[in-house]
Amino acid sequence: IIEQDPCVGTMVATEIAMKRTTMLHPSLRMVTLLLIFQLIRGRLETDFWDCMTQKLGPETTNAIVFLPGTAGYDARLGWCHQPDPADHPMGFVDCNLAPQIASAVMCASEAEIGICPRSGGHSFIGSSMCSGIVIDLWQMKKFSLSHGGARVTVGPGLTLGELSYNLYHQARGIFPVGHSASVGIAGFVLQGGISELASEIGLGCDNIEEVRMVQYDGKSVTANSKKNPDLFWASRGGGGGKFGIVYELTLRVHPANRYDSFVGFTALSINLSWIPNFLEWYYKWQEESQSILSRSRIRINAKKGPNDFILLGACVNCKSDAECRGRLSESGFLDFQWDNFSTTVGSTALQYLEFMADGTTANTDDYFLVRGMSHSDSHSIQGNFTYTSVGFNYSLSDAPPLSFYEDFLSHVLSICAISKNRCVVFVQNLYSGITGIDSDATAMFGLRKARQWVGFRCAGASLQVAHTLCSDLRNYLSGFITGSFLNWEDRVLPNYITAYWGDNADRLIEINRQYDPTGLFISKQPLILG
Repeated sequence: IIEQDPCVGTMVATEIAMKRTTMLHPSLRMVTLLLIFQLIRGRLETDFWDCMTQKLGPETTNAIVFLPGTAGYDARLGWCHQPDPADHPMGFVDCNLAPQIASAVMCASEAEIGICPRSGGHSFIGSSMCSGIVIDLWQMKKFSLSHGGARVTVGPGLTLGELSYNLYHQARGIFPVGHSASVGIAGFVLQGGISELASEIGLGCDNIEEVRMVQYDGKSVTANSKKNPDLFWASRGGGGGKFGIVYELTLRVHPANRYDSFVGFTALSINLSWIPNFLEWYYKWQEESQSILSRSRIRINAKKGPNDFILLGACVNCKSDAECRGRLSESGFLDFQWDNFSTTVGSTALQYLEFMADGTTANTDDYFLVRGMSHSDSHSIQGNFTYTSVGFNYSLSDAPPLSFYEDFLSHVLSICAISKNRCVVFVQNLYSGITGIDSDATAMFGLRKARQWVGFRCAGASLQVAHTLCSDLRNYLSGFITGSFLNWEDRVLPNYITAYWGDNADRLIEINRQYDPTGLFISKQPLILG
C-alpha cells in the first residue's frame, strides 16, 4: 500500500488494509494488520519529519521534533496530569515561535495526521496528549504588559504561577487564577477558568481581550470583539485546541490592592452530623456583600484520619483578625460549632492566592515559582482518580430544604465511605462576576445560571470505579444541574456537548466547522461527532 502511494493518509491506508486482509485467517489477519499499521505509522512519521526539515531546516527540526525512538520522546509522554495509556503520539513538537507552529500544522495536514496542542498538560481526561502530533507550547512564555499595566499579552506556555507572580511584581495586578500553579494559562482560560476570585472579577475566559492562533491551513488569525468576533466568542469558554493553536492571548489585568489586605480563615469540623445545617445556610449566604470569598470541601476517606468538612475563605480588603471575625459573626458563620477555627492576616495579593489554594502564606515564592514550573505536577501513568463538576441551582426562587442536604450527605457517605474509595465534594457560591454575565455573551454556559459550583474528585480501586463514583454523585443532583464545567472535564459524561455548552452548542459547532473544516484538530471530546 505504501509503495503504491507514498502520500496515502492514515484513514485511507487503514481502509485499504482492512479490505485486502478480509480473506485471511482471523489470527493471521490481526498480525498482518498490526504490521501494516506499523508500516503506515512509520512512513507517516518519516513524511512529517521530512516535511519539517524542508520547512525549518535539519538543525531546528532536530531541536524541536521528537519522534518515537528519539531522545526526549519518552520524557514528553510523562508531561501530562492524566495521561491516557491508549495514546501513542506520532511525535511531539516543542514550538517556541508561531512559524514553527504553522510548519507543524501544515506538515501534519499534508500527512493527514491529527494534531492536538498542549500548554500545561493538566487536562483531566488526557486531552493534553493524542495519538497524532502533539504541539507542545510550554516554552512560549511571553509576558508583555500594556495599557499602563491594565492588559498583558502572554504565551500559552506561561503557567498560572508565573502569570500571577509577574503580574503582581511588575504591575501590582491580579488575575482570577485557580489553585494549581503549574497549570498552563491557555487551557485554563479557553475552557472557562474558575476560582473564588472569579465571583468578583469574572472567569478567566471573561477576561480574554484578544486571541491569536494558527489555523488548520497554517495561517495566523487574530480574534477580538471587532475582528473575527465569532471566533473570539467561541474562544471564551469553548475549549482549547478545537479551532486552532493559540500562540498569544491578551488578558485584562485587575488592580491587586483590594486583595493586598486580607484575613484568611480556615474552619474545620470532624463532626459531619450538623454539616447539612451548614450547607443549607451556606446556599443562602450572601458573602459577596461582606467581601468574603470561600470554598468548602467534604472529604470522605480523602486523607489519613477521620472524615471532615473544611472551609477556606478570606475577608478581603480587611486589615485585622477582629474585623474579619466581626463580618463572620454578623453573617452567622461563627454560630456553627467548628472543631477548629483559625485566621491568618495577609499583606499581599500573592499571599491571598496562595492561601486560597493551600491554606498558608508561608511559602509564597516557592508556591508560584517552584510549584509553578511547567510539568512540576505531571505523571507518567494514568491514576485511579477522576473529576466532574456542575453548576447547581435548586430553584430560581427557593433554597434547598434541610432534608435535601441530609439526604445528599447520607448518599455521599454510603458510596464513598467504603474501603479504597475516596471522595472530595467541593462547593463554592457564585456571584455577579460569573452570574452577572449573559449566558450567550461567551461560549461558557453551565455556570451563568447557577447559584453554586459543585465539584467531585473521586478515587477508587480502579479508574472505572472512580468514574462510577463521580457519575453517581453527579446524577444525584441531576434535577438541579444548570450545566457542566469544561475545566473539570468528565470523560464518561453523556451528551457532553449540551452538558458543557447548552444553548450555545449549535453556534459553537458551526464555528468549529468554519475554522477546522478538515477535522485536523483532534480532541477526546470533539464538538463535531462522526
